[in-house]
Amino acid sequence: MKKILIVDDEANVVTTVKAFLSALDDVEIDTAYSGKEGFDKMAANPAYDLLILDFMMAGMSGLDVCKAMAEDEKLKKIPVLLISALPVTSLALHELLEEFNQTHMIKGVLEKPFEKNKLLNTIKKIIDVDY
Repeated sequence: MKKILIVDDEANVVTTVKAFLSALDDVEIDTAYSGKEGFDKMAANPAYDLLILDFMMAGMSGLDVCKAMAEDEKLKKIPVLLISALPVTSLALHELLEEFNQTHMIKGVLEKPFEKNKLLNTIKKIIDVDY
């Protein structure tokens, strides 16, 4: 059983991603609606196999979550799939990816809105799941 945490401050995005992930076999889905809530869930139980993380959130952003994870030995091992309304080609996103390339945390980036199959195929490349 793989555990995936979805963190996004937009409830409709969380609902959509969770619905897409229902196509995966043997996956347990957890959700958080802010960076802080997501980080706190990981800190309390770091046994997640994948973090699907929104880049732009009020308060603790996706960047802030990644920085905090990088400082924790258990959390920095959790692979991150970034989802963002920013274009994948944007400078801010590329600066973030450069910064975290050393930690190998960020395994993929999807630009919102994304198709179900693109999400599932990206997840399949990151963790071993079937659908």
